[in-house]
Order: sequence, then structure tokens, then C-alpha cells
Amino acid sequence: MGPVSRPLRCAVIVPAPQVAVHRALRRADVWIRGLRAVGLRVQGEADAGISDGAAVRALRTGDRWLLRPDARRGPRTAEFGVAAWTPEGQPGGPGRPAPSPLPVVDVRFGVVRARVTPRTAATGAGTLTTLDVRVAGSDLLAPVGRRRVLAFGQLLLGVVTVTAREPEVVVAGAVVRDDRVLVARRRRPPALAGLWEMPGGRVEPGEDEADALARELREELGVTVAVRERLDPPSIDLGDGLRLRPFLVDLVAGTPAPAEADPAHDEVRWAGAAELAGLPFLPGDAPMVDAVRRLLERRGQG
Repeated sequence: MGPVSRPLRCAVIVPAPQVAVHRALRRADVWIRGLRAVGLRVQGEADAGISDGAAVRALRTGDRWLLRPDARRGPRTAEFGVAAWTPEGQPGGPGRPAPSPLPVVDVRFGVVRARVTPRTAATGAGTLTTLDVRVAGSDLLAPVGRRRVLAFGQLLLGVVTVTAREPEVVVAGAVVRDDRVLVARRRRPPALAGLWEMPGGRVEPGEDEADALARELREELGVTVAVRERLDPPSIDLGDGLRLRPFLVDLVAGTPAPAEADPAHDEVRWAGAAELAGLPFLPGDAPMVDAVRRLLERRGQG
């Protein structure tokens, strides 16, 4: 990168769990919104799958974007790239995954280059979120570079704060057949391995919840389902900025089995009401498991 100035730092306490802040910092659209705030847009956003309206995706190793000024507010030439990843954080407690690694980013605004390294630490007031910035370039250009990169960092932290505070919706399906329900045992991440769940996954921004659940069951277990009504309770707080929406689901076609490529589960089975009590489920799934158990008991009495 050339001669490097002393490190600079932007910091804010985000009133959100640490894992929610990590999710926000890994999202490509969060960094793009920070770049737009300093007058830059990504060239070829549609080709990169990051244009407005596209499904939100995580940053990837090797991501490198050319940037162009928006309405002449930004530098005439600029670049953004993912250079590396920080080490994984420590687990947040029993049954809770560790925060994911964070992207280390190189940016170039005109002739000024900088490396931006995010760091987080859980505090009683929220998550201390820091951007360590090293600006490269001549001493003559360093003041301009510092101001420009610090402005980007401060605006990016604002976007992270707003994004991390938004609850992320996940969906799960109770696939019921006669008086049994389909359950799946987690294979990953390590903190959740061996625990059982009713299968589902994340809802992408702009995606209908029922469509998301049908997609996840198709991808994870190879089945086609019809999503029916929401179970009671209709929304469950899982902590760490996650909200679970549980649904009753009918199996339409296919035999449930873990995906062949990098499966999220290592076992699936049909379980009756009595069996549910003996399986170790994900900690946040208890309200859904209780609701399904009562449903199965009513069916067994009918």
C-alpha cells in the first residue's frame, strides 16, 4: 500500500447484540450504502448481484468493485476490495454461535488508499464497534485522505447501527404427517451441532415468509411443501436480533433427507409428541416445540 500513516479509528456503541453487528458488517449492501453516503456507486452492480432490489448477499473473498462518482460528489476514481477476514469471535454462551469473521477492506479514493479493519466487543450498553483505519500515501495527501476515509468510516458505522438494530426474520416449518412431525438434527455450526430443530432458515430482504420457508426446505431437505397457517405464538424472540416465525406445513412431494453438498443437518426423523420431550432442541425453539406437541396430542386423541 505504500507509506502508511499512524492508525486512525472510528468507533460507536451499537445498541444491538454482537452477532447482529457482525451480520451487518458482513453484508455487501451495508458497505455499499456507506460508499453511497460519500458520493460513490459501484460500477456494474447488476453483474455483481448487488444492485437495488437484488437479494442481499454477504461480502466474499475476492470481491473487488470499481466505483464511480454519484452526481460529482465523490472522487473521480475509486475502488473497494475485500482483502482478508478477521479471526472468528468467541461463542456468546451455551448453544449460541460465535460471531462470524469480519471483512478487512481496502479502499482507494483517488490517489489515497486505506485499509479498514472492523473490530467489535460486547459491552453492557451494546456492542462497541470500531473501524481501525490505516491510510497510505504521501504526507502531502495524508490530511485529505484521513478526512475522506474517516467520513466514510463514520457514515458506515451509522448504516451498521441502523441495520444491526433491525430484527432479522427466520422461519421454521412444522411438517406434520398423521400424528408425527419432521425434525432435523443440526450438523453446523459447531455451537449448535447435535441439537434438533424444525427445519427452516432466513428470510431474504423483500422475500415472502412462506416462499422463504418453502425454498429453505427444498434446499436443505429436498422436499416440496405447502405452507399453511402461522402457529401460536406467531412470533418468537430468539435473541441476538432474530425473530422466529413458525408455520404449519404440508409435505407435497419428496422424501426428506439432508442435502448432499455441505448439509446443515446430519439426521432427520418423524417424531411423535412423546418423543419431542426427549430430544435436545435449539434453546429458542421451546415455544414452537410446545405448540407442535399440543397439536400432535390433539390429533392423537381425535
